[in-house]
Amino acid sequence: MTSTNASNPKMQDCQDVLRCERRHEALKAEQSLYVFLQQAWSSIEGETPFTRGWHIETIAEHLEACYHRQIQRLLINVPPRSSKSSLVSIAFPAWAWIHNPEEQFIYASYAASLSLAHSLKCRRLIESPWYQNNWGHLVQLSKDQRAKSEFQNTRGGHRIATSVGGST
Repeated sequence: MTSTNASNPKMQDCQDVLRCERRHEALKAEQSLYVFLQQAWSSIEGETPFTRGWHIETIAEHLEACYHRQIQRLLINVPPRSSKSSLVSIAFPAWAWIHNPEEQFIYASYAASLSLAHSLKCRRLIESPWYQNNWGHLVQLSKDQRAKSEFQNTRGGHRIATSVGGST
């Protein structure tokens, strides 16, 4: 005879603890873009391990200040392959929409293919089970505008990808 979770208080307690732990982790991600990036990393980069770095934490803090309108202009100049694009172009708009789904973003790159790749990764992050389980009640992508170069959420926010010389 098998017991169900409803008839087994210990199993219910474990599920409640797991639910509380998941919510606690989600709250930490909401409060910190850097923590959000760490938790979202496997949804963004797959099996590639996340490498901590003071530079990425500093960029995340500056982006949070931009989101809160404490910084009006920000220039980020770091070498290639330092996770800048994963943070700025992919994680940041997804994190910002948790706080204000009406935010609107335009991302431009030197190459249309790179801008589209980042846009697609951002869209996949938002559609990921991790993101939807935590913030799906806040952010859902609109079914009628889901192109690689432009997508919208159901609350009025959108993200447009373009390139130098491209149209917006």
